[in-house]
This record gives sequence, C-alpha cells and structure tokens, in this order.
Amino acid sequence: MVAPSGLDHAVNGVHDPQQGAKDMTSLVADAAVVGVVGPFNSSVAKVQIPISNEAGLLQCSPANTNPDLTKGDAGKELRAKNPDKINYIRVAATDDIQGPAVATYGIEKLGLKSVAIIDDTETYGKGLADAFAAEWEKLGGTVVGREGAPKGTTDYTAILTKFKDGNPDAVFFGGVTATGGGLVRKQMPQSGLGDKVYLGGDGIQDGPGSVDGSFINIAGDAAANSFSSVAAIAEYPGKADFNAKYKAEYGEEAGAYSASGYACAQVVLQAIKTAA
Repeated sequence: MVAPSGLDHAVNGVHDPQQGAKDMTSLVADAAVVGVVGPFNSSVAKVQIPISNEAGLLQCSPANTNPDLTKGDAGKELRAKNPDKINYIRVAATDDIQGPAVATYGIEKLGLKSVAIIDDTETYGKGLADAFAAEWEKLGGTVVGREGAPKGTTDYTAILTKFKDGNPDAVFFGGVTATGGGLVRKQMPQSGLGDKVYLGGDGIQDGPGSVDGSFINIAGDAAANSFSSVAAIAEYPGKADFNAKYKAEYGEEAGAYSASGYACAQVVLQAIKTAA
C-alpha cells in the first residue's frame, strides 16, 4: 500500500479555492491515489467536487457543512459529469442543522433576544449565517443588523459601531477564524460591544490560545463569553482511547474534527476492502 500524503490549499493562512482546485487536479491525475480525505472548507469543496466526480475519485470530508454540496439541485450541478455517481461524502452535519442549533442555544440556553450578524460572504460563512438568522427570527428573536465583509478585511470597527446603535444582546459571525472570526471578536471592545455574547459556528472552533492563529489566540482577552458549535459528533465509543493515542502520535490534543477525519479514513479503507 502506498503511504498517505497531504496537500495544503491554504494560501497565506487562508483557504484558497483556486489552490484547492489545483490540488484536486493533481490528485486525480495520480494513479496511486484511490481516495481523498478532505477538504476542510466548503468553499474549497465546491470547486473540488466537480473535478473528483468527473474522475470518479472517492472524496470524504470530515468537516464540510454547506448543504448545497450534496442537497437539491445545487448538489446535482456539482456532479454534472457523473450525476448518478456519488463519489463525494461527508461525516459532518450540515449548516441547515448547525445554524439553527446555534440560534436555539442562544435564545433558549443563554436567554438572548437580539443579535447583529456579520458573514464573510463565502459559501460556508454566508450559508451558515442565513440558516442561523432564519431560525433566530423563527424562535422570536430580532436581527438588528447584518453586514457582509469578505475575507481579507482587517478593520471591522465601522460595522461594529453601526451595530452598537441597535444594542444587540450578541454578535454572530458566519465564517472561520482566518476570514475574520478572531478579529471581529478582538475589535468588539473598541466599538463598545466588548461585554456582548459572541456566537459562531465550527469555523471558530480551532484550538486553545496556545495555537498560533486560533480564534482564542487572535481574540485574546476579548475571547471570553464566546460560544461556537461543532458539526462533528462529540461523543463516540472509545473517545478517551482515541484522544490518548492521538496525543501520543502527534504531541497535541485532538481537535474538533480529528476523530471525523479518522472516520473518513476508515470509510476509504473499507471501500477499498469491499471493492477488492
């Protein structure tokens, strides 16, 4: 068996769909590659799926959550070359489940009534924010403001200052740490929103403050009173044993999607075994 290898589609620390497409093109051209675990981000998956589908290469993502990757007409369009062949699968819940879950937690568990929303305008971030907003209002909550700020934005104070006028109980960010999740939280105190609750999806669930570039690392002291969801299963048989083995192997604690990445590898290996 050929040893596994990895490709990184991040450019300057941020996921890059164009690089992701190049990576998948390289993978499908390599006869030794029989399965792919990834990608992590839905924007990258959106450009990779048509390539892997045309080639018939198995792809399992531990973390993609955008519903349009698999559901409805949007999902079918990504499989245009082989519409009847499902080569892409995932083991994470989708944002039409994750977004409402965060909204429900905010209103029913935290007692919040109003929220202001920022999203990074990307496939994952906007989709998550849309699902969150719809459920928030369905549950009787109020959205006092909404803005889109594309990745690469470094100053959110104008948006946050505008939000302050609406006096929200919380700010929700749709996106990942690298596309603004950490900076928004860090800059909230500068705009008079420092004591507000901060809500987000799994895109800001990326490790402790000791990890360079993580949400807590970037937000610093402002990270307190922040809440995020995780779309992967949290409790599973043998979790303690898995965590211990992971730390022994890699010298760090298992992340929110480490086990789901392992599950994808199991899917790929079982598929090979079954086919053979």
